[in-house]
Amino acid sequence: MYLLEKTRRNQEKLGTYCRTGEDTGIEGARADRLPQYRRLVFNVVKSNLKNAFPLCAKIMGEEEFTRLVQDFFQLHDCKTPSIWKLPAELLEHARVHHLAEKFGRPYLDDLLLFEWMEIEVYTMPDEEIKPFSCEGDLLKDLLYVNPEHRLINLTYPVHMKAAGEQEKNKGNYFLLLYREPGSGKVKFINLSPLHVWIFEQLLPEEFALEDLIQKARNIFSINDVERLENEMVNFIAHLKQTKAILGFLEK
Repeated sequence: MYLLEKTRRNQEKLGTYCRTGEDTGIEGARADRLPQYRRLVFNVVKSNLKNAFPLCAKIMGEEEFTRLVQDFFQLHDCKTPSIWKLPAELLEHARVHHLAEKFGRPYLDDLLLFEWMEIEVYTMPDEEIKPFSCEGDLLKDLLYVNPEHRLINLTYPVHMKAAGEQEKNKGNYFLLLYREPGSGKVKFINLSPLHVWIFEQLLPEEFALEDLIQKARNIFSINDVERLENEMVNFIAHLKQTKAILGFLEK
């Protein structure tokens, strides 16, 4: 079923009015009712974004968060027809238009990214799970990483510190987000640069941990091999216990 050209034009004009509040000459529209459409549409968008970014909304407060949504609502040319994907477009809009600087919150991009990644991991398609065993040798056997995960790099510790402590703790933070099998809950783990390197080396499923420890020793110039091995074994054991690593690949 196709819309009449006249109907299509009026729908586009109504959409533009709802976003900008500017009179676009919608044929047959009543001036006293148009603001109600705009208010209702804006409230739907704001409610969606507030649910998607609860930490951001809490930190910014009602007035400032409303201004953030208004900036996005008026200026961003949305590409997605799905309202649940709007948070990803707010993240893009914030980066492109430097809203962190505009609102005087340098950590805003990181905060939006962290909260959106929770949604993305929670809603990501189910990955095919390869045959694996829960029993094996952490050092010698090939480990199987939970495929339903994302790694992100943050400049501010938005997942650990209160808003007032973000700027003074600027640095380099690595975060692993993954979906817990069974429950579907999204969990996250802080990683050091060495942990990130080890984790990424495990993904091709070609190296056992003992091989990676030797490589890490050379790359990171680590002399205390025993300490490195103990730390890596404890790290991998923790990932296995928390289901970021599912187990050992079956031979």
